[in-house]
Parts: sequence; C-alpha cells; structure tokens
Amino acid sequence: MAITTSLKFTKLLYLGGLLAGIRRWLMRVTALLPVPFLLIYASLASVAVLAGDGTGKMVDDHSELSQASVSIGDARIRLPLPGQTTAVVYLTLHNSSSQALTVTEVKVPGSERAELHQHLHENGMMKMRAVESIPVAAGETLEFTPGGYHIMAFEMVAETRQLYPVTLVFADGRQVSAGARVVR
Repeated sequence: MAITTSLKFTKLLYLGGLLAGIRRWLMRVTALLPVPFLLIYASLASVAVLAGDGTGKMVDDHSELSQASVSIGDARIRLPLPGQTTAVVYLTLHNSSSQALTVTEVKVPGSERAELHQHLHENGMMKMRAVESIPVAAGETLEFTPGGYHIMAFEMVAETRQLYPVTLVFADGRQVSAGARVVR
C-alpha cells in the first residue's frame, strides 16, 4: 500500500512539474501572439493546471456525483517557518452537486498528520479548534481562509517544490484532490 501511494505521489509531482514547465514555455511564446489566441491559451492553461494538481475533481465517478460537481480551487499552503513544523492550507471547495457533503478527513503528504480546524470567537477571544467534520451544502462554495476553516499539517517536512498535494475525504468515502501552491 505504501509503495503504491508513493508511486502515485511521485507520478503526481512529475505531472505537475511537467505541466508547469509547459505552461511557462507557453507564457513566453504567447507574449507575441494576438489576443484571441491568448484567450484560447488561458482556457488550455486552466485545464493543464487542473490535470497537474491532482485533477481537482472527485476521484469516484461511479456515484450520482459527476466528476465536475465537486472541486477544489485556489489551494495554497503556507509552509512552516524555520525551526517550526506546522503548515497551514487554505482553499476553496465548490460543491456544485445536488446533495450535501461532509468533509471528514484531510491528507497532506509530507506531514505526519493533517487536521480540519476552525477559528472561533469565544468570550471575546479568538480560539482555534480541531473539528471532526465540515458540512458543505448542495450548491455551496466553502472558503478555507485565515480566521475561519483551514487545514493544519503537523510535523510537515518542507521541500523545495511549487505544489503540495492535498486530499479532502468525504463521509461517503469519496475524495477530491488538488495541488496547493506555496505562499509566503
């Protein structure tokens, strides 16, 4: 199981790096092209980013949910500061399906464990708490942001790369993954 997961992760990183290289090359080439071509390129670049970051779509397509009905957008990770080991992940979760979903688990390879967290105001104080699950209503877009829901990755091993895979697991076992870009 660990070897299979490691191979999938390696393949994901390779595809992400390859597509990022193609995207950089296209950006240099398109600087000399007319605007209509740039609009086509922007559409293709969006597809390349989704394919390179772990698809950003539901993994299980044998359900009522279509692959395009749940996706992750704008995933970003703030890596640990020197001497620290905790990273934080923010993202946007789009549930375009006709059914409510519940996020019950999160996976961030490179960390010992990852948890769903929420900031709360209690008695005039800001507190951060781990949460067991996060409900996402049908048709809802949920923002994981500073001061709200977010993902904590503990004992994170920071590497020099541009994307870190993040996977959300739902109560019914389905998963959605995306590549979180590094932010400072």
